[in-house]
Amino acid sequence: MSKIFKTDILPHLIAIGIFLAISVAYFSPAILEGDRLDMHDWKVWQASSKEKTDFREQTGEVTCWTNSMFSGMPTYLITTPKEQNLFTYIQKIMGFGFGEPVTFLFYYLLGFYLLLKVFKVDTRLSIAGAVGFGFSSYFLIIIAAGHLTKAAAIGFIAPIIAGVYLAYDRKMWQGMLLMTFALALQILTNHLQIVYYTAMIIIGFGIAWFIGAIIDKTIVSFLKTTGPVIGGIISYWYKCHKPDYYTGICTLLDAWAK
Repeated sequence: MSKIFKTDILPHLIAIGIFLAISVAYFSPAILEGDRLDMHDWKVWQASSKEKTDFREQTGEVTCWTNSMFSGMPTYLITTPKEQNLFTYIQKIMGFGFGEPVTFLFYYLLGFYLLLKVFKVDTRLSIAGAVGFGFSSYFLIIIAAGHLTKAAAIGFIAPIIAGVYLAYDRKMWQGMLLMTFALALQILTNHLQIVYYTAMIIIGFGIAWFIGAIIDKTIVSFLKTTGPVIGGIISYWYKCHKPDYYTGICTLLDAWAK
């Protein structure tokens, strides 16, 4: 047991510790001195969601429509209630209590490390690759600009890809579970643009694997793997995330009433 821990578990725990230390150190002014980035888009979000927030505080109800944006628009495009979603609490646990913006950098690092390990890259190179990925200039710029949900969603792209790749690499159920878990966290951010981009990447992988299956005459095996992967996506949407998107139904009712 001790040997298994040292070879199969300890290196990953060390990697997680390194990523957490880097994230905390980089954003230490926010933790130690209470500094906060002057994020333009975050201020815009506060303003756009104020009417909905005030309505909920005053009535205890969730409105599906706001008049404060344009000529009126559905509120689920601005913010969604997440209290009924289990992954809300999982996301908080994953941040080790540090909150934003530390968690965004931590997601970048940990997610890409996981992807490289699924690609069977050496642990030390995986750590170095994750640091290089996490400190890509654009990923930090969007945090400073206040694109917070976008930053969080990007952090989950790599583990989603890792799960799909793992599923087609002869570990179907492990890959499906990893993909579904990461996808749940990504969709929870409510940044559908990044979700669509992730889907485009996965579709590209799927086409390549499908062509490979035709060439290698392994279509049956391909379909057996594709089924659970698609099933994992559907099960999340309908069992885990549906409470957050019930607003899509009552949006039409609210708009009609107004």
